[in-house]
Amino acid sequence: MADRRRWLAEGEGDPARRTLSNHAMTAEAGLPVCEALVAQGRGDHAAVVGLLWPLRRRLQVFGGSHAQRDAVQRTLLESALASGDYDRARLLLSERDGLRPDSPYNWLGRARLADAIGDAALAAVARGRAEGAAKGLRPAAPGLGAVPEPPR
Repeated sequence: MADRRRWLAEGEGDPARRTLSNHAMTAEAGLPVCEALVAQGRGDHAAVVGLLWPLRRRLQVFGGSHAQRDAVQRTLLESALASGDYDRARLLLSERDGLRPDSPYNWLGRARLADAIGDAALAAVARGRAEGAAKGLRPAAPGLGAVPEPPR
């Protein structure tokens, strides 16, 4: 990472270099993601949130597979939960639910959030929804029980 920081600093005075896609991607996404992963390894979850939060809606810009971008999004969510940033965790889970309302991971995240804020009843419901989602069941509507996926 130190090498990339130096490389970025060397290009600061050169407008042509700053417009290079590699330079821009490294500065705007690559280096912050790398720093966030190192911070997560150290257990500095607040730093992870600080580094990844501004990138969360722009990850597709720097490429990578859906799975790689999802791994970064999950890292952000896990660190928000671990750092006690429950409002951000709730928002991140809501964003994920909008894309994959039947995801067991998302429901388990909701269960962990509910546990963290002391809502055991909500945590139990979310765990039940995660189990149903893992079995291929999906909710028919908010508040209703799960229904099987229609045959294809």
